[in-house]
Amino acid sequence: MEKLLSDRRRYLGPLPNYSQPKEVGVFSLTSDGFFSDGRNLKYYVEPADRQHVHLDLNHGFPKKLVDWNDEGGDLDHILKWIVEAQRVNPSLLSGVDFVTLRGHLSKVTCTPYKRGWKLAVTKFNGTWYISQVHEQWHENRQGNYWGHKMEQYLTAGDWKLQTCWVQSYLVGVPEIVFGFRDNKGVVRSVESFRTRDIPGKVEYGSDWKASVCMNFCDNFLSFVKRCATEDDARVVYLFQPDAQGVTCEVHRGRGSPHAFLPDWYIAAVCR
Repeated sequence: MEKLLSDRRRYLGPLPNYSQPKEVGVFSLTSDGFFSDGRNLKYYVEPADRQHVHLDLNHGFPKKLVDWNDEGGDLDHILKWIVEAQRVNPSLLSGVDFVTLRGHLSKVTCTPYKRGWKLAVTKFNGTWYISQVHEQWHENRQGNYWGHKMEQYLTAGDWKLQTCWVQSYLVGVPEIVFGFRDNKGVVRSVESFRTRDIPGKVEYGSDWKASVCMNFCDNFLSFVKRCATEDDARVVYLFQPDAQGVTCEVHRGRGSPHAFLPDWYIAAVCR
């Protein structure tokens, strides 16, 4: 089967044209569950002195560590929102090519520089759904918790610059607040950067270029469309990068361990 090459030199050039993202709806996750509204929306509170702050990201660890993925597949919450929103707008998915999460596209976008992901794709009713294949969990739980606490303090995260730029650019976030922490997990200062300015600040002498990231993502989505052609909720295409590029393999059948669209969603969409 065709392979999508990931050599950075293939993706040099201007950034591809993307329309400005727009919000089509909201949902909230709280300790009480899922809600199709913005009740859990947070607002940024600026510190009085950005250069002298003390935000302890360890506070509450590990007692308050929450893994939202314990409650089903990674797309389940957005699928619940789609089902509820379609009751008001039955044509909600008309013309929609992809349903996925920002984090999944961020991993894809950074592929010319770093690998280490596996994504499952299913085409259903003309839309491609992209889900993450969860391998054995080797993540740093305390590091994840520090990021969660930073969001609680400032509605921001402690990300590598490239990943942070990609995640913000994909969804049209205009400004990013960075927290600078010490090795004990205490944020000592914060600083804001305009998202559009970050590539210009780092590309000189840097290993990564914004155009390479976005051009690869653009090509990957086209690659998905070329490979995942069967419109069937039980057919799963697995995409994974190796040293040369991204490969694809097909899994068919109701018993496939990689099938991720839940029966309740399939039934709701097919009504």
